Amino acid sequence: MIKATIPSLADFAEDYLSYVRDTVKKRSWNRDELCLRHLIDFFKGRKLSDIHPQDVDDYNTSRLNEVAPATVNRQLEVLRHLFHLAERWNKFFGKNPVSRAGLLPLNNHKERILNLDEEKRLLTVCDNYMRNIIIAALYTGMRKGEVISLKWENVDLDNGIITIDQTNAKSKKARRIPINSVVRRLLLEQRLKSAGYDYVFLNSKGLPYLRQDSLNRAFSLALQKAEIKGLRFHDL
Repeated sequence: MIKATIPSLADFAEDYLSYVRDTVKKRSWNRDELCLRHLIDFFKGRKLSDIHPQDVDDYNTSRLNEVAPATVNRQLEVLRHLFHLAERWNKFFGKNPVSRAGLLPLNNHKERILNLDEEKRLLTVCDNYMRNIIIAALYTGMRKGEVISLKWENVDLDNGIITIDQTNAKSKKARRIPINSVVRRLLLEQRLKSAGYDYVFLNSKGLPYLRQDSLNRAFSLALQKAEIKGLRFHDL
């Protein structure tokens, strides 16, 4: 095969997504799409033939600064399936770089808990929009996706309850979270900022979050500024 005819990862990703969505009818194809966004951004226009096992290892190293090994492995699984499909369709000749590199070993991640000094440093370096999200996570135990997708219709300030719909909960079960005095003050502040929007928390531009990974970079930069290592958003 002439190298010029080998598609880039970005180009073939469109064919892959069409296949898993329309032919295979994969229910979680949109999760594959999200995984591929990270991969495409990292490999930046490179052809399938230009991605090698060492490149996969470099991707792992980069992503492990932001997410847990299990998340990286989910992204690698999508990339591995993409290369399998490219081989079947004669879009790529050679050995699958993900199969050669292998997935990351999954050791149980020990929960990382902020001490008071670390919490103070983290909140100090954050912009106000990010600080409120972190406070909400710390005082409610809500996951990142639950925080940024929280709507005012699910906030009952009169009775002091936040309701997480089953559609937004990872467990697919609805749950009710009590609102303490810290979160109540935060929500009252957010209500003034988000006037006109259904969502409680808005990004740095004053708009709702559109993607679940929207906070990854900002959170990673905040950790660097606060000189905090080994913390995931989930640990909050």
